[in-house]
Amino acid sequence: MPMLGTPLAASRREPTRAVRLPEGVRLAIIDMVELGDDFILAGKRHGVKAQVMRRWLGRGECIAFLRKERSRFRQSACAQNEACLVQIRDTVDGNQMARVAAIKTLE
Repeated sequence: MPMLGTPLAASRREPTRAVRLPEGVRLAIIDMVELGDDFILAGKRHGVKAQVMRRWLGRGECIAFLRKERSRFRQSACAQNEACLVQIRDTVDGNQMARVAAIKTLE
């Protein structure tokens, strides 16, 4: 006999909410990225135990936040690269090979 309707087990009653990172874990991750701390030291600084940090670092929400923070940190660290390359290029008495490499990189 064919089944009529949708099975009840396949549908959820209410949509799942995204889990928010606790403030201490979020601040510890920022310290890990910006200061280079390990997760134990960063967690202690913000009042989060090492076991709690281990548990959160394995979750998808935490990994996504960590990747976003690392990307933001790289972008801010690399913001002056072009200005430094222009300075190398415009130095008259500088290394000629460095000037050529700076010009190639800017192009």
